[in-house]
Amino acid sequence: MRHPQPPDPVVDTSGGRSLSFGRPETRSLPRPVTERPPIAVGPGRGADAESPRSGPLRDEVNGFPIQLAKVQRPALREETLERPRLLDWLRAKIHGRVVLVLADAGYGKTTLLADFARRSRMRTLWYRLDDDDRDWVSFLHHLIAAGREHDPNFAPATLGLLSEIGAAGPGREVVLDSFIRELPTITLNGAVLI
Repeated sequence: MRHPQPPDPVVDTSGGRSLSFGRPETRSLPRPVTERPPIAVGPGRGADAESPRSGPLRDEVNGFPIQLAKVQRPALREETLERPRLLDWLRAKIHGRVVLVLADAGYGKTTLLADFARRSRMRTLWYRLDDDDRDWVSFLHHLIAAGREHDPNFAPATLGLLSEIGAAGPGREVVLDSFIRELPTITLNGAVLI
């Protein structure tokens, strides 16, 4: 009579976050994903120890709450598939004013652009748009935060104007004009906004 094999044990392969149903002696553990540490936003601000992708971590620029995950490049796994033809296409087109990358959900647009940003020598500003960005003040604060990922002193005059917005403060045109005047300071030697 043949005895049935015991079921494969459940093996925790990632410190309690996911389960594998393979035999431990035949299953290799996955390599850990190395995440980029959070970057300080603004002068004199230390980077938080917690990753911005682990929750609604926020920082502030001039007292305005900033969602760091919106202005930082997503972390990529080491084993991310390289797409040389598409990366070469982006390198060739990147000097145009606008480059659109269009595809259905799940085709890897974000991964491609994050991989391009990681490999590029050009200064790359990352900004994820959502419904909150319909408000021009929020939009501009996040654009400045994206610039401050590379230069902690980016757009000080615009931030000063944003802090004075109110009934008697500067209007949208004045603030946008200031931002457009300060934008070239971050784009020296080229820059890409994703």
